[in-house]
Amino acid sequence: MNKMHWWNPLADNRSKLRFALLYFLQQPILFMMKTSSYRRYSDRFPTISKRCGAMLLCVALASPAYADNESIKHLQKTASIAYDKMIQAKQSADNTSKDAAFAEKKLESLKRKLAVAEQEYTSIRKKLDQAGLTLERATQQWKQASDALALEWNKDSESR
Repeated sequence: MNKMHWWNPLADNRSKLRFALLYFLQQPILFMMKTSSYRRYSDRFPTISKRCGAMLLCVALASPAYADNESIKHLQKTASIAYDKMIQAKQSADNTSKDAAFAEKKLESLKRKLAVAEQEYTSIRKKLDQAGLTLERATQQWKQASDALALEWNKDSESR
């Protein structure tokens, strides 16, 4: 049993190809000898025809293996490129999720600061309203005191 290598997926298929090549090397020649057109050449040149048949068989059997090897190489390259793109997309997604988490924390912090600022605003607004009422009362008291003083001055100036 042949050992399968991770870098060469056709390692097992090559041993099968060798066996098929050795087994069928003589079979196609015998089959071809039964035909009349091949018999003429094989009778005259039996060694050359066997070698040509063997060569044609080798080429015929090796071509699909080579094509499979090339298609597998192409598929491996495509899979490798797709894997690299997947890793890049994963890293991009991880970075984006980290950015989103950071932005969410920043948003929560800003919301807390906004809530504190709104509380400060409402307390300052209440103080401003109270200061306005105090100013009104003080202004009224000043007017009353001024009016009372003016009346007193008017009485004093009339009595003199």
